[in-house]
Amino acid sequence: MCLVFLILSHVAHVRLTVEFPPTGGAIPHWTLRTVKLIRYVSAMDYFVMACEFILVLFIFYYGIEEAIEVSCIVWKISRTL
Repeated sequence: MCLVFLILSHVAHVRLTVEFPPTGGAIPHWTLRTVKLIRYVSAMDYFVMACEFILVLFIFYYGIEEAIEVSCIVWKISRTL
């Protein structure tokens, strides 16, 4: 499980993991990393930001498109039963 917390101009990435050894029990592990949000300084950095934004838009668009397609297929299958 990964949690992301917003702390003013930084993002804290918290990773909480639990290991279950074969002998029983649970061994928890955690890591905390902070990352600065302001990483776009030059014109090339803003170009990279635009490319990342376009990539995220494509991922959301095709994810929603696939979810709609799967729901249509499930609806057709459940209607024939």
